[in-house]
Amino acid sequence: MLLCGSALFTSCEKEIVDSEKLDGQWTLYKGEMLFDGKVIKSENAPADEYTTFTFADGYVSFYDEDGVYRYPYTLSNGIITIVAVIIPIQIAVKKLTHSELILEIPIPTLESEFVGEVCATYNGKKIYKSESYLFETYWYMSGSKVIICEPVDDDDYNSGWYDASRGYYRK
Repeated sequence: MLLCGSALFTSCEKEIVDSEKLDGQWTLYKGEMLFDGKVIKSENAPADEYTTFTFADGYVSFYDEDGVYRYPYTLSNGIITIVAVIIPIQIAVKKLTHSELILEIPIPTLESEFVGEVCATYNGKKIYKSESYLFETYWYMSGSKVIICEPVDDDDYNSGWYDASRGYYRK
């Protein structure tokens, strides 16, 4: 799922996030991966149908190689919440104008108990891993807060880790 997976962030002034501005078709032009608030990777997006999505009538629609996906969403206090299958995805709206949208998407998880072993160290943070019968979960601690993360490359933990994606979009 492009919207959260390849995963597509920047501080900005506070503004009222209004759903009328959000409605329409948005095309990704740049994506970043973040770890502990810092950009670790940045790429320009390819121009194809997989980098475009549409907000309309309370639904977000997008394409991937398996077809078109359409999920209901809510927008409240600058947070878009999409429930894709069973995983609620909360996306922070960092900037929204009539022609520009910047979204920050943290790594989602269904995990509620964080018990595991250290599997890597990245940027001075110990990365922990736990496994259940459905999935693996990775996280690090920031103070007393658990931050979910993923390896940049599943086969090479030394290639880096990210905990959020930032996508830059144009109408």
